[in-house]
Amino acid sequence: MQAIKPIMNSLLVKLFLSVFIIIGPLIVVHIVNNYYAIEVIRSQVAQSNRNMLNIYMDQIDKGLEGVGKYIFQMTQNNSDLSFLQYNETLDPNDYEEAKIRLFNSITNQSYLYTSIDSIFIYSEANKDLLFTQNSSDNYFDRYKARDEIYQLLEKHPEELSEGRWNIWKGAKNYYLIQYYNVNGVYVGAWVNMDKLITPFKYIDFGDTGRALLATSNLEPITNKTFIKKEKIDLTIKQKKYVITGENNRFVLMKKKSSQANFYLAALIPEKKILEKLPFLQRISWLITLLAVLFLLFFIFIMRKVFLQPINRIVSAMKKLRKGDLDIRLPANRNSTEFRVMNGTFNHMVSEIKDLKINVYEEKLNLQKAELKHLQLQINPHFFLNSLNIIYNLATVKDFAVIQEMAKCLANYFRFMCRSNSYFVRLEDELKHTDNYLKIQQLRFPESFKYEIVSPSEFLKCKIPPLVIQTIVENSIKHAFNLDDPLDILIAVIKDEDPGFLRIKIQDTGEGFSEQVLLSLKEDKSLTTEEGERIGIWNVKQRLCLLYGEVSSILFFNEPGKGATVEIRIPADHI
Repeated sequence: MQAIKPIMNSLLVKLFLSVFIIIGPLIVVHIVNNYYAIEVIRSQVAQSNRNMLNIYMDQIDKGLEGVGKYIFQMTQNNSDLSFLQYNETLDPNDYEEAKIRLFNSITNQSYLYTSIDSIFIYSEANKDLLFTQNSSDNYFDRYKARDEIYQLLEKHPEELSEGRWNIWKGAKNYYLIQYYNVNGVYVGAWVNMDKLITPFKYIDFGDTGRALLATSNLEPITNKTFIKKEKIDLTIKQKKYVITGENNRFVLMKKKSSQANFYLAALIPEKKILEKLPFLQRISWLITLLAVLFLLFFIFIMRKVFLQPINRIVSAMKKLRKGDLDIRLPANRNSTEFRVMNGTFNHMVSEIKDLKINVYEEKLNLQKAELKHLQLQINPHFFLNSLNIIYNLATVKDFAVIQEMAKCLANYFRFMCRSNSYFVRLEDELKHTDNYLKIQQLRFPESFKYEIVSPSEFLKCKIPPLVIQTIVENSIKHAFNLDDPLDILIAVIKDEDPGFLRIKIQDTGEGFSEQVLLSLKEDKSLTTEEGERIGIWNVKQRLCLLYGEVSSILFFNEPGKGATVEIRIPADHI
């Protein structure tokens, strides 16, 4: 008796009994009605998806036709193609200028044909390939595809028919390729066929539904494993709709391209279609009236057994979402499932509260570790170059300069070895930067000048170590040359807000390029694979970790000067 009580009190039993009492008399009518509804829904879904295939295939064909016309017209009207043909007397400058014009032309056109991965021009005589790339694949995948096309054009162009879209199988993917050969210059376009069905990834075909491509013989190009596993026959002649598949049943629709020999097909699982079948359809007015009467009783039962406990849970969850981690659900006499849910909810809130504390502590530890790592990222080339200068000075026995260089290097190393704290005094950072610039002046006498200006009231302020020196080092690296003298200004400026100070580092070099300024404005990383330009990234990361959004760093070119970096940080942050 004790074992039966929880079962009879379960929500499942209560719902089953309530629903059975209400809809039991309607089951027979529902079964008869469903047979007819299933057929109607199959037809409607098939027609809807067939229309969708036709529309999308027309879009693909128009895109292929448009780019085909463009590359054909280019072979007829573009005189720059002649510069890419074999010519012993051709001026290299004319060749490069022609390449630039052609590349700009196909790049501008590629924006108009978003369904195409690339438009290319290949010079057989010069083994030179110009190409655009609109694909969303990563860098390596794009260049693997580019290398495959290059190998095809260089070694096996006879595998493709000129002037029409060809299906070509690469190392991993199938491609659509069309080209024209103008005296050894190939002008064409290609698209990864997987891209043609990308829009269908966002269409709900069900868990097992698919959109796929097939050859003119209806051999699958994509989803081969799926077709074989489900034993789907794509060759069935299409009628109003086709049902195929042995393990699972699918509704099949297909559409052939007018521009190339391939089909676009869609497979919709029959169970997904039937999910759209209304629960009750075309019920007579008598059944509807009875359903309304039964519904009133059903609402009363559901409110007592189901809705009230659910409302308590929803109310508690809203308070939890607002951050109230002390909320708990009362242990009322509910159904067995709700008692389990209430207990689980209370336990979960307690776990979340503990986890939030642990995560916060872990985050603090992680930020400390990351900051330590950033402070240790220094460039060894500076030390090696300085030691090499000392060696050369020793060769010519310039002992006075050797002593000064060794003294400066010792001070430099001393600061670097003790700058493992999060903050140093501004005075110490400026002395370290002054010491670094003296070393550079010893390396390159009379090649540049510098000036450090700071109000005395800011010298005791705390700032992150190596911030100023890193920006100055970046100026030396990118603005300095032996032909033109370089002036560097380091100025600590009072901010409009007395709680902040601004540090300005400016040189008289050529300034930041437009591309670099754009990347800095968009907060993109300038760090290369060789580790170059890591200094600016390092400074930005450290400021973000230490101050969050309170600090700021600006990069710009000042008229009549050069590159300017302006840092704004709290004046007394400790």
